[in-house]
Amino acid sequence: MKENDKRISKGNGYGYYNHKASFPRSLKFQRLYNGYTQKDLASILKINTRTISNWEHGIGSPRASQLFELAKLFNVSMDKLWKSS
Repeated sequence: MKENDKRISKGNGYGYYNHKASFPRSLKFQRLYNGYTQKDLASILKINTRTISNWEHGIGSPRASQLFELAKLFNVSMDKLWKSS
């Protein structure tokens, strides 16, 4: 188990949950829920589409200013966007 993993109950057994993976899931959920494509978000943030894809796959993370823009766009708090699972 990695140092950043936390143990959680999953049904009858136990699994491991990496809390760093919550942002990628949250970003993708919010993007799809709000009807945006990766290209749309990249255009709004003035970044490469590949960057959005990387974030959704847990590769890298946005700067605070980008996280703020995403939270504002999705009408959620930065904390919720960053930590939601």
